[in-house]
Amino acid sequence: MTGRALLFLLFVAFAPAAYGDRMTYEEAKQRMKPPPLPEFWVGDVADLPARWERLRVGTCEVIATSPGGRLRCI
Repeated sequence: MTGRALLFLLFVAFAPAAYGDRMTYEEAKQRMKPPPLPEFWVGDVADLPARWERLRVGTCEVIATSPGGRLRCI
């Protein structure tokens, strides 16, 4: 066994003991807060028709094209 392999095995064997107390999966889930949803996030399909009515047509313009002409940055 090489020195690197031995060092790796020692690290894997003793690393968990060095970190002390561990948290269970359920404890970790309780500590995690759900991220705030963005304003545009639709969680209810009943609200969709009202959002569709407020949609408007946008515009775009090409700001760059690759030398081969296959890729455009819009």
